[in-house]
This record gives sequence, structure tokens and C-alpha cells, in this order.
Amino acid sequence: MNQILFTLLLAGSSGSAEGGQQQGSPWMTFVFLGLIILIFYFFMIRPNQKAAKKTRNFLDTLSKGDKIITSSGLYGKIVEINDNTAVIEIANNVKIKITKSSIVANQDGTTDVKNENKKADSKTDDETRNQEFEKVKD
Repeated sequence: MNQILFTLLLAGSSGSAEGGQQQGSPWMTFVFLGLIILIFYFFMIRPNQKAAKKTRNFLDTLSKGDKIITSSGLYGKIVEINDNTAVIEIANNVKIKITKSSIVANQDGTTDVKNENKKADSKTDDETRNQEFEKVKD
């Protein structure tokens, strides 16, 4: 980050008076750098923080008896849950211990952040396809 700032400062302060080029104000360089930082914050950092918060809330609300899906695709029922781990039953008398962070969804259709937007979009697409089908059918 320091190298980028240093490069921008040099670019703003260097320039020749030859050729009729005007030298920009060093404050404009700082304003431009500030705008870039704001853009990165609002388009990259903040959405990731929101997604992490939703995932954390999802994992905190899990309780014994919830039917879940793991990141490796295992379906199971939570038998025991601790701070960082959970014991799930994947078949009769077959229990495995997993980390809570590997739980990605409930089997009842409620999921964490990763699939919420995709589900909403797919419903909209399905409704659109049904409407188009009805138009063609008539």
C-alpha cells in the first residue's frame, strides 16, 4: 500500500513544464486515492463483512435436531452442538463430528448467504419462464 501511495505521489509531483502540460495539484492525487479507497470499501470490503455476519448468525442459531447440509454434501441431523464443532447423524447409528464452519445450509430450504440471492433469482426466472410458456400456449 505504501508503494502505491508513493508511486501516486511521484506521479502527481513529477511532470515536465515542456509541452504546455500543467502540473496537477498534489491534493488532487490524495482526493483520487481517497475515492479509490472508498470504492474498494463499498464494493469489496463491506459486502464481505455483511456476508460474514450473516454466516456467523446462521451458525449461531443452529440447534440440536436441525437437519443440515455440509460443504462436502453430507446430509444429516445435529445430535450435539458445541462452540466450534457439531456431531451429526448421517444414518441410523452413524454419527460424525464436524466443524460448525462446514455447515452451509438447513435442509428445510433456508440457507446461509451464499445461496440466498441465487434462490431469489431462480424463482424470478421460473416465474418468467412460466409466463412465457403460457403466452406461447395460448
